[in-house]
Amino acid sequence: MGAALVKNFFVNPSNFTRYQMVGLVGLALFLVILVGINLANLITRPLLGLVRVSQLVAAGDLDVHLDMQTNDEINTLVNSFNQMITNLSQSRDELLQAYDSALIGWSKALELRDKDTEGHTQRVEDMTIALATKMGFKGEELVNIRRGATLHDIGKMGISDTILHKPGRLTSEEWEKVQLHPLLAYDMLKDISFLVPALDIPRYHHENWDGSGYPYGLKGNEIPLSARIFSVIDTWDALISERPYKPKYPIERSLRLISADSGKKFEPAILKVFFEFMSEELFSKED
Repeated sequence: MGAALVKNFFVNPSNFTRYQMVGLVGLALFLVILVGINLANLITRPLLGLVRVSQLVAAGDLDVHLDMQTNDEINTLVNSFNQMITNLSQSRDELLQAYDSALIGWSKALELRDKDTEGHTQRVEDMTIALATKMGFKGEELVNIRRGATLHDIGKMGISDTILHKPGRLTSEEWEKVQLHPLLAYDMLKDISFLVPALDIPRYHHENWDGSGYPYGLKGNEIPLSARIFSVIDTWDALISERPYKPKYPIERSLRLISADSGKKFEPAILKVFFEFMSEELFSKED
């Protein structure tokens, strides 16, 4: 700048010098703004990441992780935040495990009342999960299906032992009381928030594809898919098991009886997948 100034600059600066000064000042302001924007981005980017992940955590997603490395206090904040999410996730998993253990305890208590169905719940759980997986269910959907299968007969806690253990045919009045157990199950569980997505099976597993089931008389796709799947497995296990009112049926006869109810008690599309599944299971056992 000194070399560009003329002798009488302070008295009569030239237009050229004015242009130089304006250009230099403008360049300096541009550099200041550019550096300021970059500094602001360096500071706000981690904070915006924390805000985004915080929103996901607030929405219930505890599987997120903030991957960001800095050399300042923000790095400590990010590490602490990640550790907090990890601790929350572990606590959630432990709590859900405790819930599921309680559900198993409830089903065991029901089986203690009815020795004839001992092991039934575990068998239908495993087969229902296998069939649902084959039909495309996954993740949280399978978790809810398993819980629903565990609790499918919990409403029978409200049915008297004289009816549950009766060896002969039930009277019409007794049968009406048995048909209440899906409603009893729903009334028992509807106020437990984490079980609400799992209630389709306990509530609707005695509905039939043709509308002849109970307690609501739902028909076709009005019945939730998980309940339609479970209905097949529940009936299958009852057929191949000994009960007070019937002997244990051979596999071939049980398959024929299941097939005879296609389009009546069971959805034909589900039965197609079920028979494919059973063919695979029986073939693997022969091997």
